[in-house]
Amino acid sequence: NLQSNDITTVGTPEESVKSLRDYQIGVVYIDEHGRETPVFTNTYSTVKIGIDKASKVNKLKAQVENDSPGSWAKHFKYYVKEVSNEYYNVSLDRYYADPDGYMWLSIPSAERNKVQEGDFLVLKKSHSTNIPVEEVTKYKVLDISNEAPDAVAVKRQFKALAKITRDSASTKIATGKKEFTFSGPTPNAGNDGFVDALQENVYARFVRGSNRSAFYEVVTAGYTGATNASYSMELATKLLTVDAAWIDGLTVTEELRIELHEEKRLRKPEYQGRFFVKINRDVAFDENIIYNYTNDPSDYTEKGDSEVEPEDECFSDPTDSDSGTNNSQLAWTEHANADEPNGGITGKPSLNSKNFGLIHAAMGEAAGNIGDFSEFITGADNGDFIQFSENGTTWSSLYTLNSYAQ
Repeated sequence: NLQSNDITTVGTPEESVKSLRDYQIGVVYIDEHGRETPVFTNTYSTVKIGIDKASKVNKLKAQVENDSPGSWAKHFKYYVKEVSNEYYNVSLDRYYADPDGYMWLSIPSAERNKVQEGDFLVLKKSHSTNIPVEEVTKYKVLDISNEAPDAVAVKRQFKALAKITRDSASTKIATGKKEFTFSGPTPNAGNDGFVDALQENVYARFVRGSNRSAFYEVVTAGYTGATNASYSMELATKLLTVDAAWIDGLTVTEELRIELHEEKRLRKPEYQGRFFVKINRDVAFDENIIYNYTNDPSDYTEKGDSEVEPEDECFSDPTDSDSGTNNSQLAWTEHANADEPNGGITGKPSLNSKNFGLIHAAMGEAAGNIGDFSEFITGADNGDFIQFSENGTTWSSLYTLNSYAQ
């Protein structure tokens, strides 16, 4: 039978048989010349150890019920056979969410021969804790990539944006269209970055207030110079109904923003020496892995940080009363709706909003110097984590950066 005891000291190894295993015990009798019988066993000699015993010190106990095998038997010994399928232990390095709802697991390449497509991975403990998973949670290996797959390494990065209007042309943006026209900035008038970005392989997203469309691949686009239709654009797919609905509701003079993002294959050091396993995502994965990632900044590699002041404080104190220097730093609107306050996304993070914004409050200095913001945000990649702190000691939860526009 099975004897299970609590671990004396968590983190100190103790001898134990494995959980999620089936063990069969048999006995062999030996005569005075060392000759051995076959292994004697029966159906009652098999012990199944469930995952609920994973946090215990487990030992097998056996006793020979037939204590008179014959006068010739001078000795006996036990044999233990594990009748489970072959298994290996692998450690998770990182995980990456797939846009289609799957998860990609990053595992050290030294363990590549342990995992094959079609195998099952069993989650044994929660991340960053000593809490065992006490229900069998299996994940079928759907795919394996020896290098970072597109779903992991290819990210959309912001290129440019512009304010546009639908205007009155019959070819304006509307439901069911993938080719349309709109009015936007005139080239050589301060937004050349937008005009130049249209010539590249980019994805477009339309934004107004809390409405944000999906990303659409741009096939062709450019400046035409025509009245009420100064730009033309062709998308790879038609506008989704949910996106076209709010765009159709705008008047021909109401402004919206078009953001352009490019897809780039990132070559991060964390991809090196790893292979990647694709699995289905479920509630158990979220609870035991994602939600258990620590909020301690020292556990991560910092890519950038910045102090932020309330916008009204920067405006009312252009020369910092504490230091006597010009107040030039990042700011956000303290009590604004972060979706679209005051005509721009400059709102402080707020409850139930996924959007926030920063402005460069260059009070007392030459306006237009946004070096602080550029340095902070251009080092970020979609999928990175971002945190907030009031005092630099207590930190918020981790939030995933989905996209940004400068």
